[in-house]
Amino acid sequence: MSILDRHKHSWDKLGEMDPQWAILTDPKGKFGKWDLDEFFATGENQMANVLAMAEGLGYPKQRETALDFGCGVGRLTRGMAKYFTHCHGIDISESMIAKAKELNQAFPNCQFTVNFADHLRVFPDSQFDLIYTAIVLQHLPTRVMIKSYIADKVHSVAIAEETFEPRFPVELTKSGGYFGKPYFSGADVGTFTSRRVTTRSAFAMEYTVECPYCNKRFKRSKYNTKLNEHKDRYGNRCYGRVGYMV
Repeated sequence: MSILDRHKHSWDKLGEMDPQWAILTDPKGKFGKWDLDEFFATGENQMANVLAMAEGLGYPKQRETALDFGCGVGRLTRGMAKYFTHCHGIDISESMIAKAKELNQAFPNCQFTVNFADHLRVFPDSQFDLIYTAIVLQHLPTRVMIKSYIADKVHSVAIAEETFEPRFPVELTKSGGYFGKPYFSGADVGTFTSRRVTTRSAFAMEYTVECPYCNKRFKRSKYNTKLNEHKDRYGNRCYGRVGYMV
């Protein structure tokens, strides 16, 4: 069995046993205890935050087609549905996609596809106005596979006429926070280092951790990316439990 076969098998089993918890591992939702309305509300809140930030940057230029990469049961795909005419969710797991189709029948602009390949060439270049993925890349089994998907996503997104200058560095790390050397160390990929702010004395360090779900920032006196339970800017419960250094 290949690495990709094993990866698919694992997520098929999770999709059969406890799909919502496999996607959002809140202890309160384990063993099928996730309330579906609450579960999908997290996706709606997350996409509201993401698109509010994107609008501040002037993107996306159009809202025709969006892709949710690693969609699971469609938590974020459904969150995209009120913003885009067509929303595509793809996942390697057949059981997850089957559940996504079952749970999102009321959203006809959401389509779900199984993609058992280490690339995204099932879609033509420049098809999407937005490609979004969250808590997915850290689960992929190899660096080569991560690079392949990222390269194909860049080709699949519609290119704006002006140059895009990112406001924040992108940090790709292994699951559970960053405690070693960068996940990608090749010069062709590029790495980003976290900013360390000196406060109070020459030896006192202060760190800033950002939640990938609601984009809230928290100060830390130690290098620790774990997040406590908190609310997003709309007052809703946020399920982000591991952040990244900014």
